[in-house]
Amino acid sequence: MKLLAIKTKIEYILTKYKRLNYLNKILSKFFFFNLKYSNYLRIFYEYNKRNEKIFSYPSEIYLTTTNICNYRCKFCEIHYFYEFAKNKAGVVFNNNLNLKLINKFEDIFDRVGYIELSGASGEPFMNQDFIKICKKLKQKNIDLSVTTNGSLIRESIAKELVMMKFNTIILSLHSGEAENYRELLGGNYNQVLNNLKSIVKIKKKLNSDLPYITVNCLIFKLNQHTLKDLISQLKQIGIDSMNINQYYASRNKIEGRVSFYFFPEEGDQFLKELYEYAKSINFKLTPESPSFVNPQINKFDRNQIKLCESPWRSLKFKGCVQHKDSLYIGICNRILLFRLNYEEFEGDFLKDIWNHELIRYIRRTVTKNPICQFCQNPGTPRLRCINNRSYQIERDKAVRNFFKDALNSIEIKQRKGIYIFEKNPYEYIDYYEKHSYIEYK
Repeated sequence: MKLLAIKTKIEYILTKYKRLNYLNKILSKFFFFNLKYSNYLRIFYEYNKRNEKIFSYPSEIYLTTTNICNYRCKFCEIHYFYEFAKNKAGVVFNNNLNLKLINKFEDIFDRVGYIELSGASGEPFMNQDFIKICKKLKQKNIDLSVTTNGSLIRESIAKELVMMKFNTIILSLHSGEAENYRELLGGNYNQVLNNLKSIVKIKKKLNSDLPYITVNCLIFKLNQHTLKDLISQLKQIGIDSMNINQYYASRNKIEGRVSFYFFPEEGDQFLKELYEYAKSINFKLTPESPSFVNPQINKFDRNQIKLCESPWRSLKFKGCVQHKDSLYIGICNRILLFRLNYEEFEGDFLKDIWNHELIRYIRRTVTKNPICQFCQNPGTPRLRCINNRSYQIERDKAVRNFFKDALNSIEIKQRKGIYIFEKNPYEYIDYYEKHSYIEYK
């Protein structure tokens, strides 16, 4: 947390003087004795210069720890991913992150400041090496966050997390009532609450503020009657905050119009009441102000677009369930760029992955290429919520167009262990062609 605070202060100062790009370059050399500070300043310099080829490493990494989950949440795409893998490969591969991979990419982890350890299509604590991995990363003074259903954080694991000063636990808890929770997530609600109580108890016993515990909660028609109770229980247990997100449909097991995007007036009123209730009992909700459903789609004003920082700052190692020893590589949630077989790969991270021709192409065309335009269209988030079928199809078209433009514009060097895409590896039509015909142009 100390590193994060210092990083934020440096960013604030340099933002005020962003025209002095060479100051950043000088400072990055001055901080040569600290790889993280030096790397962060180098990122800021290279981002402001809009450099295509860069010498800094990512400051944020999203790292899939496992593909396997002990839950089958109705609103999760895990149902689709597993069926997709079985149809394509005949098996779901259990790709668990291990210390061998951490050691192989040691140069990244010596410089990165923040890592989100997600399961993507799985539950992170299903990985038997999860605690070992965290201890290794904490030795490198990295801020760690994990998104989990919390069902496996028993007392012994909770104690390990508190003692290593693990930074943030993001707990997916989308109901405040046991039966509703079982219906939506398939787990034991009371067991998860007991696990939360155990973590809070250990934190108090060891006089530790860490880990910070926040609850992720989707709001929709199927759980709205339970959420005030959830807030009350979290307050009583001593949880730090709850993050509110609007539900959007996906390739999952939920049917019908359950998103508040279909009922904007009702949804906004409910959200207002939820925030007022949380304030009345002094419990923190994020975002700080309610994100009301806005049925109006504003005109796309390209002059208001902020240049995305992700191609210079963030790297995602995402779960792959249909290939062995593999992860997908991306820099944002909209597109996967290639598959990395980490057992086969023998190259250099900075040269062969972080400065791969596709990632350099994104830096050169950021805001202009098809996937960036799709992402920054203000109508995209609402489309995702009210018509996920159309959202998936439009995204797949944007991904196909991105690869078409990129592969026609650049020459890609072949690298062992790296497999380039031409389309979304989880393309919508790949699933629905086996279930029902859809028009795809």
